[in-house]
Amino acid sequence: MQNKSRVLVAACLLTAGALVNAPAAQAANEDCVFQLDNPHASHHVPGNTNAAATIRCNSAKNYLGITVELFSHTPVAQRVGFAEWGNDSGTAKFYRLNADWNQCHNGMVMSAHAKYAVVDKNGNPTLQEKDSGRVTVRNCP
Repeated sequence: MQNKSRVLVAACLLTAGALVNAPAAQAANEDCVFQLDNPHASHHVPGNTNAAATIRCNSAKNYLGITVELFSHTPVAQRVGFAEWGNDSGTAKFYRLNADWNQCHNGMVMSAHAKYAVVDKNGNPTLQEKDSGRVTVRNCP
């Protein structure tokens, strides 16, 4: 089951846009909350800009996966950070992934985009996407 979930979710992350509004998939994992931070000056690594994506569920899942991208708009969108990973422990309730860029300049216009995948104990997938919209970065060192 674990390998089947991994293959399913890998395919789901690649095609999340097509399935994001599937009502049956959404109902399978309705106890999960998906969050995406706005791009911001890193509190942990001065000089970096980052955005974190989080999945928080009330019950254990077979798989939690996130792909998060960080974009700089100077003046056109350019992907400057990327992270993709998943937790297939079968007991996961929380997962957080961070995309970062080794630059931070006050006044930069940036955005973040995340794709989320959750597979419950019955093998039912839930897929969701979030976009931060454009924000102006402040508080860089």
